[in-house]
Amino acid sequence: MADNITISRNRFDVAMELTNLYFSTKTPKSPEEIKEIFTDFFMTVSSISVVSTSNLPHFLPDDVKKKLGR
Repeated sequence: MADNITISRNRFDVAMELTNLYFSTKTPKSPEEIKEIFTDFFMTVSSISVVSTSNLPHFLPDDVKKKLGR
């Protein structure tokens, strides 16, 4: 058996985890809000997945860029 195990996660998985994280700090007001938040995360993840990784810092908030020294 192989010693290394890799787990591949797709855009849907990442969007689900981000949605769960988002709603771990607040209660959804309606199913529509959950749908809207999930869709926003899914579209963000989908957009980033087609961008070159060298351009990713461009998408970071300014406070995160400062912490990273960029």
